[in-house]
Amino acid sequence: MKKRKGILKKTEESRESEETARRLSQENATMAEIGRIISSTLNIEEVYERFAAEVQKLIPFDRIVINTMNIEKATVMNVYMAGKGIMGRKIGEIYPLEGSGNAEMVRTKSSILIQTEDFNEYKDHFPMLLSTFQAGFRSIMNIPLFSKGQLMGGLLLRSFKPYAYTDKDVRLAERVSTQIAGAIANAQLFMEHMRAEEALKKSEEELRESNEELRATDEELRATNEELQTANEELQTANEKLKETQEQLIRSEKLAAIGKLAGGVGHELRNPLGAIKNAVYYIKGKLINSELAKREPRIIEFLGIVDDEISSSNKIIDDLLNFSRVAKPAVSPTKIRKVMEDALSYLAVPENVEVINKLDANLPEVEVDANQIRQVFANIATNAIQAMPEGGKLTINARKGDKFLEVAISDTGGGISGDVIGKIFDPLFTTRAKGIGLGLAVCKSIIERHGGAIEVESRAGKGTTFTVKLPLKAN
Repeated sequence: MKKRKGILKKTEESRESEETARRLSQENATMAEIGRIISSTLNIEEVYERFAAEVQKLIPFDRIVINTMNIEKATVMNVYMAGKGIMGRKIGEIYPLEGSGNAEMVRTKSSILIQTEDFNEYKDHFPMLLSTFQAGFRSIMNIPLFSKGQLMGGLLLRSFKPYAYTDKDVRLAERVSTQIAGAIANAQLFMEHMRAEEALKKSEEELRESNEELRATDEELRATNEELQTANEELQTANEKLKETQEQLIRSEKLAAIGKLAGGVGHELRNPLGAIKNAVYYIKGKLINSELAKREPRIIEFLGIVDDEISSSNKIIDDLLNFSRVAKPAVSPTKIRKVMEDALSYLAVPENVEVINKLDANLPEVEVDANQIRQVFANIATNAIQAMPEGGKLTINARKGDKFLEVAISDTGGGISGDVIGKIFDPLFTTRAKGIGLGLAVCKSIIERHGGAIEVESRAGKGTTFTVKLPLKAN
């Protein structure tokens, strides 16, 4: 029961992690879409409508307002409104800053979040917000809009729901505000551009002056568009990194679950297999010189097959247990040639496979756990031998880098296909009839615990090379 609860808890945590990753991915996708909308048109009214629809996906609201400010004249003008209306507020009309949330935003140059069910504590400081509260709004968020470091307006979100917004929503709204501020700046520049064109039609001397202004405006437009494109590219990069992080998170959760399952299953299977192996050994000993064996020689042959299959099963169990209990390496300065020679001594190398060990005895020492690295070398070499059923060469080289000793193990087998090579280190992935695909996953885990790396290169019909990078002994 405890194991089941643990698994359920782990599954719930994994779901929460995936949900968080999906939410962040959606946020970045929406931000990217806002950037695309803004950079696709200079029709600011179209931008406002489509911008509000995208913001609604990220931060639910019952009313949204975009305004511009004249700091010198202490006035504000609403340029866009959507949602529940407030009496006396119209697009295009100019209102005083004094006594409003906008005034506080100008003073602090920062966002404002008011969430209350009793407006009495705010009415003296923000009398202009009283009509907003009387209209039923209980959550009020004001986000400043900056252009080239100057406050130019505000993005206002309202909700009937008390305490509808969190600090996280404020930060997200601030990210969104940088994009709509750029759009407003673009629109203002565009309007200046249009006014300049009108002036060109009315003047000889004024024509030349307006032409200069027009060129300057065009340059600013291009610069602003380039900034928007750069921001959009950064958002796309962030989204790709987020997807990669999500995949890594899912993989780590999968590895943890497989590790727990592997340990339990491995121990449960080892005992009965041991009993079967002993029984086969006993029966074989009794029958080897018996009359029955002479009459039915295939009995001994079948017992041998059973014994071989038990050995194969034990190898699978070893992989399961190794995967579930890869311990922290006990590192010490080690000669890598000795580790490789020990690994090769455990292998049954066919006569048609030539082993060429080019490791120099004078190679610098590496900081590794000799037993774990021997297991890695033995596993890779075994795979290489199995990849050459018709015979070939197993070549072992090494070279010293700045921080690592790189050991390359190459075969002349058939190679690994492109659609498979990216999966070979995934647990439980295998293309062979025997085995369960944990060997290379264990190798990768061991090498990474050493602070190293394992890489693979392969060409169809030419062979495969695994390169193991191990940290050099510190001077």
